[in-house]
Amino acid sequence: MRKSVEELRARKKRAEDDLAITKANLKECQEKVAILKEDGAIKQAELDDLTAKSNLMQRKLNTAQNLVRDLSSEKERWGI
Repeated sequence: MRKSVEELRARKKRAEDDLAITKANLKECQEKVAILKEDGAIKQAELDDLTAKSNLMQRKLNTAQNLVRDLSSEKERWGI
């Protein structure tokens, strides 16, 4: 019986050690996830900014193309 108590204590100690290692790994993973979330938010903000700029440039291009198209008749009218 004495041997089984010692064996159980040793198993408990190993389990506690494993738990401590697992908790440390979990904390490390949680820190990495937090960093990735922060980086993701930064990248999303950059994407949103670039998308807005792209949309603005597309509207400017469309306006310029419409202006050139509309003025092409003036070129013919003025004989240029």
